[in-house]
Amino acid sequence: MPVWAQGNEMSLDDAVHGYEATTHQTFQGVVDDWSTHHVVFSRPEPGSETEYRVQRDGRYWLQQIKEKMPAAAATYDLGLQSDFGPPPKKKKKKPVKPKGKLKNDWSVNMGSGAKVGAGQYPAKFQLRTGTAPLCTDYVVFNTGLAGSATQASILAFDNLYATTCTGTVPTVYWAFNTGGTVVTAPALSPDGTQVAFVQSSSAGVASLVLLKWKAASGTLAAPDTLTAVATTAYRACTAPCMTTIAFHATATTDPTPNDTNSFPFYDYSGSDQLFAGDNSGYLHKFTGVFNGTPAEVVTATEWPAAVSTPTGEAGQALSTPVYDPNSQLAFVGDGHEAGNTTDGHVHSVSSTGTVTTSGPAGDALCHGIGFAEGPLLDPTAGASGTLYIGCDHDAGGGNCPTSGDYACVRQFAETGLTGNGIGIGEELGTQADAEMYAGAFDYKYLTSTGGTPAGSAPTGHLYFCGNPGGTVSLYEIPITSNVMGTPVLVHALSSSSATAGTEGSPITEFYNRGTSTDWLFMSEPNTADMAVGTCTTTSTGCVYSYNVTTAPVAGATATAGLASTDGSSGIIVDNSSTATGASQVYFSTLGNGSCGGGCAIQAAQSTL
Repeated sequence: MPVWAQGNEMSLDDAVHGYEATTHQTFQGVVDDWSTHHVVFSRPEPGSETEYRVQRDGRYWLQQIKEKMPAAAATYDLGLQSDFGPPPKKKKKKPVKPKGKLKNDWSVNMGSGAKVGAGQYPAKFQLRTGTAPLCTDYVVFNTGLAGSATQASILAFDNLYATTCTGTVPTVYWAFNTGGTVVTAPALSPDGTQVAFVQSSSAGVASLVLLKWKAASGTLAAPDTLTAVATTAYRACTAPCMTTIAFHATATTDPTPNDTNSFPFYDYSGSDQLFAGDNSGYLHKFTGVFNGTPAEVVTATEWPAAVSTPTGEAGQALSTPVYDPNSQLAFVGDGHEAGNTTDGHVHSVSSTGTVTTSGPAGDALCHGIGFAEGPLLDPTAGASGTLYIGCDHDAGGGNCPTSGDYACVRQFAETGLTGNGIGIGEELGTQADAEMYAGAFDYKYLTSTGGTPAGSAPTGHLYFCGNPGGTVSLYEIPITSNVMGTPVLVHALSSSSATAGTEGSPITEFYNRGTSTDWLFMSEPNTADMAVGTCTTTSTGCVYSYNVTTAPVAGATATAGLASTDGSSGIIVDNSSTATGASQVYFSTLGNGSCGGGCAIQAAQSTL
């Protein structure tokens, strides 16, 4: 595959070619799910070993394609013409009528109490790389409710764009009752024809579900009920169909593991494998996920991998894993139980299931609730890649206190967990018990070039939400040559009367090349601090956007705001375009909103 000479600008065709050469499959479209916000790539030094290494990662090319999309002609339509067959034929469907005031641009009731979930994300598939979106683009929402004859456990909308699509916007693309409850984020196949997610049975047993969807299947009021086929029959089954793989029993203390915290991570580099953790401290690996015969890898001593398993008791729930196909390491955190020094750590897991654990020796690195959120990985930064992870009660030292209730963001080299390493920390102030969700880098960081042939050294900014004294706040951490500087408190998003123990959402960054604007999106679930847009100082829960094209100064206020009951799920984006109504964000409320229930939301990037 090509190595780009310094000064050359990669074209969209170059990026698509790199993707196809790496993944050995025809490029179909652009995926934006939770994983595209946990694994990002700063720009490698041209001609370096790092550049050669990361070009073997399908996610690297997917990011390049996404960045180059606005430069393409509007007629550059990749469609679904591939080895995977033609796209499904569109059928007439009953349109969804958006309700309520919270509909900038639309808001749809998914059911009373429905929500994607705090820290969870919808998933978006875009079939086009030009500036004009297609009405067959779709977005998937899990509902967090038990599936039934009248309630979908997972659903999707198409006909998304009010100024481009005809008829009522949006339309239910498909809606399924899969026989369980889906409370964690879904993952999409590279061609967009399949969805992977974890669901829990009524007995609290986790299964990986692989689903082939079909357009015009089910409605909000009457979702299609699917019966699982055998894994050996799944590859040839006719859509809509699904198969389920119950998580393998891992210990006598928990023979039927559940997973209500760890999202499935799919490797886009051709291995067709997927990783997910469970609530008892084990990491599971599945193969043949979207292209073969699906199965969990089960060996005598390796898989499922015992990551957090104190002697004589069930382990702590694992966070979402991220995987680097170059190092063949999966990285995952675990929760913490008071007084237990064997949990509350960051771990790497090798292809053979060997677990390496962070320090400090003889103590938990993260007290409080531990590492409930997965790491943020930049496989390009440094000689081997760099991890960032936040903790609500860090006690590891190294620029962070060794006791007390202090939030901290830690940076690890991918190889830095060896020998009980604690990485490098930066303190974000006192912290109430609250999960710290993933942060995000700005566009300056992602496009900076620096370092040596042996490793890249990006410069820019990292943003995290902290919770000092119960006030959800946005922090900016400067990074110079891959070294963190002193954090800056940008703004308290919630007021001083906020409830302690609540957290902001994950932060989503998106550079809109059509408008040359670098956006941050996040939410807070408390009483709002800023009266911006439809958010008032009495609003309970708001989504905010910041224009960080130029790094904001301390005290900077949000660019736009949208009231969102109890805050929002993680936020995903679609297009980078100057076309009206073509550049949007998607999320769900965390409480019943003005749509009449749990709301699936589309809002404009620029104005929310």
